[in-house]
Formats: sequence, C-alpha cells, structure tokens
Amino acid sequence: MLTVSWRNRLREPALFGFYVAVAVLITYPIITALSTHFAGHPFGDSYEIARHIWWINTALKTGQPLFFQPLLLYPQGIASAYFWGSPLQLFPAWLLAFVMPLPAAFNVQVVLTLALNGWAMSRLARYLIGSVPVALAAGALYMAYPTMQGHLAAGHVGLLAQWSVPLYVLALLDLLKAETRRQSVVSGLGAGICLVLSALGSTQMPIFTTLPITAWLLVRAWRNGRDLRRIVAVLVIGGLLTAIFALPALAETLGSAASVRDEGGTVRFSADLLAVVAPSPYHPLYQSLNYNARILGVDPFEGSAYVGIVAGLLALVGWLRVRAARGWIWLGLVAWLLSLGPLLHISGELVTMRADGYPSAIALPYAALMNLPVVNILRTPGRFNFTVALVVAILAAYGMAWLLRQLRSQSRAQWGVALTLTALVLFDYQVWWRDGQPNLPVVPAAIPSEIAALREREDVRAVFHIPWQHLLVDKDALWLQTAYQQPMIAGHVTRRTPLDPARGWLLQTLDPALLDVAGVDVIILHKQWAEADLIARAFERLGTPLYEDESLAAWDAPAVTSVLAPVVAIPGAESISRAEAYVFLPQPGAIRLKADVEGSAQRFQMVIDGVAFAEWALNGALSIEEHITLDAGYHTVALAATPECEMSGDPTLECRDLQADMRITVEPSP
Repeated sequence: MLTVSWRNRLREPALFGFYVAVAVLITYPIITALSTHFAGHPFGDSYEIARHIWWINTALKTGQPLFFQPLLLYPQGIASAYFWGSPLQLFPAWLLAFVMPLPAAFNVQVVLTLALNGWAMSRLARYLIGSVPVALAAGALYMAYPTMQGHLAAGHVGLLAQWSVPLYVLALLDLLKAETRRQSVVSGLGAGICLVLSALGSTQMPIFTTLPITAWLLVRAWRNGRDLRRIVAVLVIGGLLTAIFALPALAETLGSAASVRDEGGTVRFSADLLAVVAPSPYHPLYQSLNYNARILGVDPFEGSAYVGIVAGLLALVGWLRVRAARGWIWLGLVAWLLSLGPLLHISGELVTMRADGYPSAIALPYAALMNLPVVNILRTPGRFNFTVALVVAILAAYGMAWLLRQLRSQSRAQWGVALTLTALVLFDYQVWWRDGQPNLPVVPAAIPSEIAALREREDVRAVFHIPWQHLLVDKDALWLQTAYQQPMIAGHVTRRTPLDPARGWLLQTLDPALLDVAGVDVIILHKQWAEADLIARAFERLGTPLYEDESLAAWDAPAVTSVLAPVVAIPGAESISRAEAYVFLPQPGAIRLKADVEGSAQRFQMVIDGVAFAEWALNGALSIEEHITLDAGYHTVALAATPECEMSGDPTLECRDLQADMRITVEPSP
C-alpha cells in the first residue's frame, strides 16, 4: 500500500484541508448557515436523514432501541435494521450531535464526506501516477463530479460516502502486485474492508460501484490463476463481512409492504443517453441552452452525469496517449451503458419504434439484469455514474500527467498548471448556481415554538400529519417530530410510509370518533401540499387552529360527541387501471357497492384487502352491484383491470384503462 514518509507527514492534512475548502465551495452557502439550514433541496431527503440522526443520538442518550422506531407508525412502531445496514448514512453526524446543533452535525458530515472522497481519489491517483499535483486535481474532479452534486442536493448523504471505492481499487491493484505473503495478506484485508465500507453508506451501492470494478478486474485477470484466486478471496472475505450488515437490512426490506419495497421508477431514474454532455441548466455559461434542461429536468438529482469539457478533454488525452489508461475506458463504458437503464432515453424522451404496427421502446442491456434477485429491488440505474466518475477521474489524471510531461516544466509551473485545470474543472462542474455564484439548495431548520411545545403535553397520544399520503409531508413531519417528540400516525424509515392506506384515508376524513379510537390528539395540516378541499374540510371540521402560519396549521383533535360509526372514503383514482375505496366498520357488518365501470380493459375484478372477490368481463361499460360482508376494522375495496397496467403513462405501452364510479353504503345491522 502507499505509505507516507515522515518527511512528507504534513502532506495528507494539507491535501485534506484543500478538499475541505473545495467541499465548502461546492456546498456554498451552507458554511454561512451551518446551524440554521440543512444542505439539500426541499424535495430531497435532508429532513428525513436529520430525523434519523436525531433518533440515534436520542436513543443513545436515553437508552431506547437503536433499531426500532417506537415514535413512528403509532401504535406499533417500525423496525429499522436499515440503520444497521447503512451506518455511514448517519455517522458521524449522530456523534457530532452530542456537541453541536443537529443541522450543524448534518452539514459537517456532508462536508467531511465530500472531502474524504477527494482525498481517497488523490491517494489512488498518486498510486497510479505518482504526481502530487495530478493527484490533487483528480481528487477535486471526483468529489465535484455532477453525479455527486446531484445526490448532494437530494440529501442522499449515505450515497455520497464514496471514499471507500478509490481505496478499494488501490488495495486490489496493490494486491495483484504483491510479491510476498505478508503484502498479499495486508492488501487483501484492506481490499475486503474497503468492499464492506462501500456498502455501509447504502447496501445497494456495491452493485453500482465495487462489484462492476471487481468484475472488470476479474476479466483482466482471467488467464492469471494467482490473480483470480486473490480477487475471489477478497470477494469472499468482503462478502461475508458485508453480509453481517446487509442481511438484516435486506430481510427487513423484503419483508416490508410492497408499496415501500417495490416502489418502481427504474425507467424514470435512468440516465439519459446525452446526460454525459449535459451541463447544469443553472450554470451561468449553460443556462441559455435548451437541451440540458430537457435532459436533466428541473431537479437534476439522479440524472446528472456530465463528463465536462476540461475533464473530458483530459480523459480523452489520457486514453489516447497513455497505454496504462486504456483499459479503464471499458469499465467506464460498461458502467455508462448500465446507467442508461432498461429503456433508451434521448433528450428527455423515451425512444420508441414501431414493428408491424406495434409500438415498442428500445431495450438496453440493463433490461436483462433488472429482474435478477436483489437487482430487482433497485430502481436507480443512473447511480452507475458513480463508477463513471471514478473512471473519468483516473483517465483525466493520466491525461494531465501526460500534458505536464510534455511541458517539461519545473515543479512550481506544474503546480500552477494543475491548479488552473482544477479550477476550470470545478467551475465547469458546479451544478447549483444562483445570481452568478455557487448556491446549493438548502432547507430551513427552524421549527415553530408552538409545535415544539407539544413535547410538554402529556395528553398527546399521537400526531396525525395531513395530507397523509404526500411523500414530502411525511418527510417534513419527520423533522417536526424532532421538536415535539410525540408518536406520529405515519412516518417512515425509507422511501414512504408503510401506513395502511385504508387507515390513512379514513383518518383523513377527520371523523372525531375515528380519530379518537386511533389515538390522534393533534392534527397538523401541511398547507403547501394539500388540496383546497382538504384545507377547507380541516378548517370546517376542526375549527380554529391552535397554531397557524403560511405553511402549517395545527389543531387539537375535536371533542367526540357521537358513538363510533362506519366511515367510508373514496379518494380520486391515482391509477388508470385501478380504483379504490376504503371502509371502516366498528363491528362486523355488510356493505353495498355499486359501480359504473368503463374502459378498454377486457376484464376487471373486485379485490378486497388484497384478495380477489369476483371478476367480470368488460365490453366497454358495465354496472355492478355487490353485497359484501366484512369483519370489524379497516378495509380496502378495489376494482382493478386484469392485468393491471404497471407502468401507467408510459407512451410505449398501450395500457388497458379502467374508470369506476364507486358508491358504497353500509347496510344496517340486523
């Protein structure tokens, strides 16, 4: 492994300090609002991650369970082995939170993680090339790569922990060169540990980074039995150690609700074919372009993959002029091809073709992999661009080294050229701008004192945030909970709440008796994400709020003045091939369902609580009436086309639609 002599013992702190400065620049203005805002877009995960950091810190202080969430999904709580599987998502922020405000702990972790990415890449570049100025530039390129900045704005703190990947490559290459048993053991253990670390920011990340890298090295070493054995040994050691962390989290994921586990989005979260040449639409030099906004969208989180002008030219020089660099291009090309996902996108649109009159998308290699075990729970092929970032940094480092050799300049001149090229790369790569300066999106950390005061109330069993089904409401609610510290009806550990939709929709009718039975003592309306009819219903049924501002309104639950009665909710359909209604019965009883059904679906069925109840043929339109006996409790009654269209709205599919006007009445008890 690369060692540091005492003569150069200050080099590493100096390099790390440089990368901290670069991270501060990339994340500006967070350095000016360290304790008042979180780095991240309002549509990102910053609030969610901050809440989970708060919980780990609080659990350690109070002796509560680290991997169970008693304050979420009242009254049963939610298991959170996910934290065990992804500790680098929350560490070191939960440790820093012992000595600094939670927003500052979150932001410091972001800056340190980015700086570590740069430092680790510089170590790999020095190992490959030996030039410190070149290594410094390679590290800056890697940490600032637009894919990193996209996930930074999305609040994907765990995904940013990429520093183990360059170190893994370094250790593997060192292992393949080792001549003695001691060297091979040390390098092999180092590679195995780095393989584990690559999974600790997110258990999915090895699929996007270290495993493609390992596969590439296996192909290169195919005819060398010694090298093959060494790489396989690393995979075995690293895989066994990774399983300690990954298996509990994976079991929890596979055992969760399908809506949480299989949310979908594989096509949506794939990279565009032209993303590698699409700079930020916010960049002052590129904001007048049209194609980049079409490709990246309004919020370029998952789709950012811009190689860059300066970095791209340096990488091209490295590939063309340096023999040692040429093998890396194949790893980069394969990762880039996989990042495009299962279907080809160009300029923000799915590319379609017609064969014998049938429309079809153009399938890509990822389509052959997406249904494999474990891979089938991934939904973000664009994250293969993390590996592309590594390859671009390595190729650009080779290209810069070749350029410096041609200049035959002195050390100071080499440093000058390297720093100049680094500055140009950083300028070209900066994704987030406003008013001509770097401006990372941030979200405020302030919580109204009236909401925080709920913490002191002993009469609050649970808080219900509405609209309950909105993903951003659940994220905002998680952050508010860090202040009021009472149980909440919904909440989630990752992606979306596992709350039973029947329970959520029926409680959102704001029936006083049902709210009381469910344990709801406070209702908080998030006005920004609520429809006008929900806002009107909340004020009509709940009266004057105990607190209100431009974005929130909070009420104590209304007094119960009637006995618990059946409740029915029929929200608008969210699918073109399925309609749902929800029923609560305080005791066993029967309902009468009438529905006028029409659409292009050939058949449809009635599904009650996930079990098929009846099926009909549909020839354009049909009216049905059914009497259904139900147990006491919450129930979901659905009318769904068979088969349902799983990719609603995809222009490459001719979905069989179904519309149903449903009416449900509860029949009197005999």
